[in-house]
Amino acid sequence: ALGKPAVVNLSLGSNGGPLDGTGLLDRMLSDLVGPGRLIVVAGGNEGFDLLHAGGTTVPGQFNQTMLLVPEKTTFSQADIWYEQGAVTDVGLVAYYIENQTLKQGAFSGWMPIGNAHANWQPFVQDGQTIAEYAIDAATTRDAGNGDGNAAVYIRSTAQADASNWIWGIVTKGTKADRVDLWAGNGEFVNFGFNLQGFTEMVGNTDQTLGTPASGDKIIAVASYVTTNTWTNIDGNRYEAVNPSPSRDGTGVTPVLGQRSYFSSIGPRRDGRAKPEIAAPGERIFSARSSHLTEGVGVRRENLFAGGQYLATQGTSMASPHVAGVVALMLQVNPTLDYAAALDILQKTARTADTHTGVLPNVQWGAGRVDALAAVQEALRRAGGNPGGGVQRATLSRFDAAGQQRNFTLDDAFPVDSGFVAGTNRYGDRAKATLFNLPANVTTAEVTEVNVWFGYKQPGVSRKYAIEIYPAVNGAPAATSVFRQEFDLSHAQADALFTTPEAPTAHTLSAPVRVNGPFYVAVDFGSYPAQVGQVAGALAIVHTAPASARVPHVWEKWADGTWHNLSDAWWGNNGAPGTDGVDLWIQAGVQYATATPVEEDVQPEALSLRLAGPNPFRESTALAYGVPQTGRVTVEVYDLLGRRVATLVDGIQPAGTYTVAFAPASLASGLYVARLQAGGQTRVQRLVRAE
Repeated sequence: ALGKPAVVNLSLGSNGGPLDGTGLLDRMLSDLVGPGRLIVVAGGNEGFDLLHAGGTTVPGQFNQTMLLVPEKTTFSQADIWYEQGAVTDVGLVAYYIENQTLKQGAFSGWMPIGNAHANWQPFVQDGQTIAEYAIDAATTRDAGNGDGNAAVYIRSTAQADASNWIWGIVTKGTKADRVDLWAGNGEFVNFGFNLQGFTEMVGNTDQTLGTPASGDKIIAVASYVTTNTWTNIDGNRYEAVNPSPSRDGTGVTPVLGQRSYFSSIGPRRDGRAKPEIAAPGERIFSARSSHLTEGVGVRRENLFAGGQYLATQGTSMASPHVAGVVALMLQVNPTLDYAAALDILQKTARTADTHTGVLPNVQWGAGRVDALAAVQEALRRAGGNPGGGVQRATLSRFDAAGQQRNFTLDDAFPVDSGFVAGTNRYGDRAKATLFNLPANVTTAEVTEVNVWFGYKQPGVSRKYAIEIYPAVNGAPAATSVFRQEFDLSHAQADALFTTPEAPTAHTLSAPVRVNGPFYVAVDFGSYPAQVGQVAGALAIVHTAPASARVPHVWEKWADGTWHNLSDAWWGNNGAPGTDGVDLWIQAGVQYATATPVEEDVQPEALSLRLAGPNPFRESTALAYGVPQTGRVTVEVYDLLGRRVATLVDGIQPAGTYTVAFAPASLASGLYVARLQAGGQTRVQRLVRAE
């Protein structure tokens, strides 16, 4: 509704369906994906479960997979997908153990493909019903992928427990080709019995990644271990215990950095590599939802910090990490599509690891997600400058009460931009949008304006001007404080304004000092109306509903007066404009310096603030004030808590001071400056750019 980019995190799925991207859910979700619209999905928690079996059939032999069903189960199933000719008939055999020997019991009879039981059938052994079953082999050519699909269902009755038997899923066919089976509410046996006349397809943990993680344009996430011990709410120390890989019933402590034992494994049925990336998912400590009750799905050993936090694990804990990274990538590069986002995640993934093996692979994807590197790469591809000194832009925030957007100068680039759009119904000559200063900034010097614009009028002037107006009573002032003309030398956008060119940077002839809200205007002079109309070419996405004011977007008419865009668009009687959208401009502002207001500082109180710049490359400065004579220390720490610099350490009289920080060898990244005096502490964040 707001025209903003979005990423959705999904923690759901199953191992039903073709698992090759052609299933209905896979296709539906993939169809929703586009530029600025991405979906991240938990890969699944079946990486230890023997849910898959498969192989190449042998014509003239029976192909069989053994299925174990849980005790008194509602029903279990085996979902079978096969290439044409690999399966012509499907059947079910009951086996039992006698004197440590596998014995064959009753056989259901063959169900030819293209047919199905209409109802549950009794499965009879020695005159007794030992279970009920159904076989559905009606789908011989799936609409999505053209393959055949059959399913075998088994369930217990009130008198008979199907778990007392080993169930053989058998097929036969006329062609040597691929068959895959997935178990539902049960597991396949992972070893063979050397049965003569049978090709045994044993159970394995491969291809356990489910739908919709198998979708074509879905980013599927695996999980790895980041925590294996913790202290709970009672102060008791716990150590995680996972099933042993040998499946002997013993437990093992997970090793930090290894793939989570439960993390589902690819590839898709068609061989495409899945998952795409791995993230922390075992164990994750996060805020406990208020509806989660201890003893009802929540174990006390997993609660800590007064019961406000809960230890959980799963790929459903890993995928939000990646969704958050993708959200930050979209914030700096709002038009990223699936291919571009995936390319960034995979190329920046951390790969130097003894646990992952050769990458990419079907357990880890491209490796571990690297949040910082991914966002920096997205920023670089957007034309930004990670950690970039004076490279700053704007951030759009939606004011629900006023039904408007507020554009505020911000350190991120290019998060958003001012937006001006409208008609030339009144022969308007300029469009302007409002920019605000951050809450802690009183003065800024505007040094550059980036403009994205498209037009479809051949009569547009070859000159245009960038103007800056102070905001007076919520509107542009009558006179600008800055005006500079530029040549219109860029290529025009297409007719529908769907592919505007990259932003054009306009370095101002002199910095423009602003002390509060200001407007950036683009003045094209006069241009002809009613030219090149395209109905619905571009909605005015940032204006308010009819009758509501739009303080942030204005236009200058031919007589030089400013008018709110909502008035121009809707008219005095609420009638919309009729001449289509002829001009689209987005202006992103960069600024060089700002003067912060001291935060949380009372008169005569200890204070620490940035004198700038921040981010910085070679050096920056800190300004601080001490209310009384005493020992003062100013130190800088990295995020691991290591002291990397001592800037001040000694007795100082009361007063205000400035100290430089010019690290010679520190890596780029985030640091914290700490001021201590009189038993009090103040901190400031520092960002060193590359």
